[in-house]
Amino acid sequence: MAEVAVVSVEVSEKGIDTLYPPSWFDRLKVWVERLPGPAWLFYLGGAVALYALRTVLQWLDGSSPTGAFGTSLIFTSAWPWYGLAVMHYLDSAAGRALDTLRPIFSGTDEACGEFRYRLTTMPARPALAAGLGALLFGLLVFLVSTFDANVLAELESHVAITFGFGTSLVVLILSLVAVWIVMGLFFYHTIRQMRLVRSITTQHTTVDIFQLPPLYAFSRVTAATAVAWSGGLTIGVLTILTIPQVLADPFAVAMALGSILLAVVTFAWPLLGIHSVLEAEKTRLHLDARERMKEAMIELKRRQDRADYDSVGAMNNALDALLKHQADLDKISTWPWRTGTVGALATAIFLPLLLWFLTRILSQLFGE
Repeated sequence: MAEVAVVSVEVSEKGIDTLYPPSWFDRLKVWVERLPGPAWLFYLGGAVALYALRTVLQWLDGSSPTGAFGTSLIFTSAWPWYGLAVMHYLDSAAGRALDTLRPIFSGTDEACGEFRYRLTTMPARPALAAGLGALLFGLLVFLVSTFDANVLAELESHVAITFGFGTSLVVLILSLVAVWIVMGLFFYHTIRQMRLVRSITTQHTTVDIFQLPPLYAFSRVTAATAVAWSGGLTIGVLTILTIPQVLADPFAVAMALGSILLAVVTFAWPLLGIHSVLEAEKTRLHLDARERMKEAMIELKRRQDRADYDSVGAMNNALDALLKHQADLDKISTWPWRTGTVGALATAIFLPLLLWFLTRILSQLFGE
């Protein structure tokens, strides 16, 4: 909570915020940080409020009996607020990761502060364009799928398939606008932040394979981003469990599979660059160790030829030390993440897949 607010103050004092104006989401984020209580409570409250609004609208237009609460609305109401909450958390995590990386950051304090601002703040116009662009894309997808039929009738059918029977047109428009705008913003946030992570780790980091823990901080950010996309898919799968008809929507299925692919790419791609750099450094150290072993073996033979047996033992010890050094180098992993991180991520991705397949099986067994 306090960390995001502190970052905002520090950036403002340095004048770094003049790089570009913050997006509407970042202004919202700062406002949320000033509220009493944890930030997640605000986003949870937003999801509950959206669910209540959609339910009341259905009661008012008669598409749902008064007093009835649809389970299908729970998860679709959570989608946009989930995306906002995740971006808020990822910005805080990215700032903390940069602090952890500071000992091996090759730039100045001013450069570090600039990267902090870029990592935690999206520019206003591109962020707005990303949200509106996603909304336009969603509209085009719908129009293309309904170009040969009555749009209103198809819209009502799409409501029944995707959001459950009894959902009103007003509720659909309200929901889709929020979902698509936040989804577009989240996609832009992911791409932008992961590119910055790759740039920082490959171009502004002093490479030292004996000091890997600072790099692990960013692997936690990329893993959290991947889990966030997988978590969004989990919400979708839970929606499917309440609305099995969504399986008939090929676009929804494509979105689910795309989320899995994006989760994997999001975790690995930003850190593959520093992996290559670490591999090159490890190779250099191996070559240096082998060259030293070659020189030590030549010197050992010279001493043996001179019958200088008193120092032969010392040379053998030196060779043993070089061999141990090479063995230690072999044990060092050049992947900039811990094994446990990969395991946790695999579990997070596997869970929605398991739910998805169980849903398909139940659908086949018991029908649509």
